[in-house]
Amino acid sequence: MKKSKVVEGFQNVYCRFGVSKVLGAGVGVFAIRRIPKGINPFQDTIGTKWVKVKISDLADVHPNVMKMIDDFGVKEGNSIWVPKTGLNNLTICFHINHSKTPNMGTEDQGDSFFTLRIIEEGEELTVDYETYDEPGHALMGIA
Repeated sequence: MKKSKVVEGFQNVYCRFGVSKVLGAGVGVFAIRRIPKGINPFQDTIGTKWVKVKISDLADVHPNVMKMIDDFGVKEGNSIWVPKTGLNNLTICFHINHSKTPNMGTEDQGDSFFTLRIIEEGEELTVDYETYDEPGHALMGIA
């Protein structure tokens, strides 16, 4: 009997949310099983479209929404890259926390991620935000 695409998709589930060990981060992403080196544990999240918006155009956005834009957007000069579909469709990879000694990397400005080494079950996934965001943004509490 042939497995359905949904059932096959479960073979690519590697992570879940948990309480982050990163100071002040709140939510983090944790391995629920061993993740091999060099793979993207978020394969099903690829395809998020991003748009570049001038920060000045966001002047009338509610302050709490603006905080989320600061938290999840990628700043570039006087603009910020945000998900085209808005903030209500954020996937699990948006909750990877910052570390200067990460276990995840990106080669495409944070559109997709890959493991830098084997990640063990229970370990939190982290990435260096400064590999795809403005220097210092991650350290200002708005990354």
